[in-house]
Amino acid sequence: MNLRSLEYFLVVTEEMNFTRAAERLFITQQALSSHIQRLEAEYDAELFHRKPVLALTQKGEELRYWAQQILSAEKALRANLHDISINCRGRIRIGIARLRANAMMPEIMERYRKNYPNVTIELVDGSTDVLQGLLLENKVDMYVGVNVETGMNEVQVPLVEEEIWGCTSQSFFRAQFSEESEMQHFLNNERDIRTLHGLPLLVTQPSNRIRRQLDKYYLDGSVRPYIYFESNSQLLLYELARRNMGLAVISPIALFDRQQELDGMISFPICHSLQKNAMSLVYRRDDPMPQFARDFIAVTEEVARLYVKSLKLLTANVTQYSRQFE
Repeated sequence: MNLRSLEYFLVVTEEMNFTRAAERLFITQQALSSHIQRLEAEYDAELFHRKPVLALTQKGEELRYWAQQILSAEKALRANLHDISINCRGRIRIGIARLRANAMMPEIMERYRKNYPNVTIELVDGSTDVLQGLLLENKVDMYVGVNVETGMNEVQVPLVEEEIWGCTSQSFFRAQFSEESEMQHFLNNERDIRTLHGLPLLVTQPSNRIRRQLDKYYLDGSVRPYIYFESNSQLLLYELARRNMGLAVISPIALFDRQQELDGMISFPICHSLQKNAMSLVYRRDDPMPQFARDFIAVTEEVARLYVKSLKLLTANVTQYSRQFE
């Protein structure tokens, strides 16, 4: 029995098209056909009806079920053999956006490496949609995404719900109000930045998820925003805000590893009417994981809880700041 032929057979059953299946597997159509022919010879069974359209025979349906069971058992065996090794070695391919990787991975790796110094971590950058596609193609083992709509074969581990935050220097922020009582009211209530007319905004570009939500937010309020600077580098937006150039509208993950730099800054979640974004970790249900991969997920959950605590601390700092003017 050739496991690779079974893997190729399952891809054909998913695509129901030899050309697309061969392209997905990065092999020629002739090579793919040879694998299917070997399976048909080995089991003395016709697996596909070729006309009028490609379809599984009854024996093909039976083989699809058992091929899934066989390959799942083989993956579980490999995972268990990995765990038997005292000096565990392995590799985890993780999809994660660069901003989140920069903020979270140092803390994750510091905790994870203590138990698994010989496990190699490979990061793959990309948006949630791109990373979901890579997971389906088995090009990553797991990924961290936002507002993920998981498929039937995917497991989603919730990490944190994020609001969209505004961040600027305290001196710039004070200048937006004629009286301190107005500023205090703003911070203690809706924090609706649409009410700050002429406010220079430092924002991500229109293709970015945060920007799309922000544009809808202003459109719903029938207010035209003053877009002063656009960049998909949220760290750059934060730096410009620190230099009194405007209000950066960013994900709070950009502030996670900058707790020590926030003196003289004011950061707050913007108006409650803005949609919250759910960050989660996703992996394939049919891909049994070795213990070292499961432990990586557990460490990621720990760091996510640390992130949640940091958001609560930032929110408390906003309240404390507003009380200075009571």
